[in-house]
Amino acid sequence: MKKKAGPAEATRRVGDAAVKARTGRDWQQWFTLLDRAGAAKLDHKAIVALLTAKMPQVEGWWQQMVTVAYEQARGLRQLHEKPGGFEVSANRTIPVPIARTFEAWTDERLRSRWLDDASLVVHTGRLRPSKTQSLRRTGT
Repeated sequence: MKKKAGPAEATRRVGDAAVKARTGRDWQQWFTLLDRAGAAKLDHKAIVALLTAKMPQVEGWWQQMVTVAYEQARGLRQLHEKPGGFEVSANRTIPVPIARTFEAWTDERLRSRWLDDASLVVHTGRLRPSKTQSLRRTGT
């Protein structure tokens, strides 16, 4: 079993008042409900499905937040762990117009001026309605 984060540590990002205002329950009430429903023996998707069934009016983001905090508090997940394990990421802000950056990132010839590794593969790329654009790459 993984190291338990403990309820206080697992819920430090969102306080009781905020979670109760958005979901109708505080952290202890959620943990009690999930314990009684046997959530400690379920995987992440099954816990979210349980929350969806019991509280369909609770928004998806809050279902995820409650599930992750519960998993951490019960030792099912460590802080910063994702369902598939841990991952490392890096971000960089560059002073280039968004359209030019997107073009260079998606065009292999232009991208090769920035990056030596031609084995990178675009997994997702999306334009957001705001001024921010996001692309994600992983090495192969």
